[in-house]
Amino acid sequence: MKEIIGSIQTFMANALKDSGSNGFVLGMSGGIDSSVAAVLAKQVAPSSTLGLILPCESNLKDREDALLVAENFDIETIVIDIKDFYKSILRLMEHDNVPENKLTANNLKPRLRMIVLYYWANRRRYLVIGTGNKVELQLGYYTKYGDGGCDIMPLGDLYKSEVYAIAKELDIPKSIIEKQPSAGLWHGQTDEGEIGLNYADMEHALKYLNKERADKPSDMILDRIHDLIKRNGHKAHMPKIAYVNL
Repeated sequence: MKEIIGSIQTFMANALKDSGSNGFVLGMSGGIDSSVAAVLAKQVAPSSTLGLILPCESNLKDREDALLVAENFDIETIVIDIKDFYKSILRLMEHDNVPENKLTANNLKPRLRMIVLYYWANRRRYLVIGTGNKVELQLGYYTKYGDGGCDIMPLGDLYKSEVYAIAKELDIPKSIIEKQPSAGLWHGQTDEGEIGLNYADMEHALKYLNKERADKPSDMILDRIHDLIKRNGHKAHMPKIAYVNL
């Protein structure tokens, strides 16, 4: 893991140098991905890493876990509750009689968080770190222009199991390593529950599809993975341009 950590840190340091930026800013959710990303950022930019804790009808334990990481690794943090911001936007959108869709409403949360992140990035001339891992990116399990909107993704080539291994290497608190992965969009929501597969099965299937020496998973798992990749494929590309020959 030390070699992988070193490679990621070199990538992050080069991103700062190439962009002429002063440091990093990221959202700290109290989850394992953002905790690992925050600690790596702190090690690369010790005096210029900012963690934003942006609760929005969130579980109090998530805020406590984010603050625990910040305290353990001396990461500068700002807590901004965006609940009122979120509720105001929802009220402005009430212009038809279509019932509110839970996912549509909750996808506003990561998009509003990204607005706040880029405000602070512009204010301090920092790069915004995305905390998505390889499984999430390949399946499109993120909000377009929300948590998928960022400048760099240090964990984007790591499977979830590798993120866990790095977390242990970095001494991330045990309570965070052992908690259920969740995007925190609503109470009781978990990644595995929403997707319908556990991370071990998702990782196994993706390794098989990526031709990484994995046995063929069950047809049920492969069908679900193919469906997610197809349905969310638009997230992985820049908007299509209509090229006109005049």
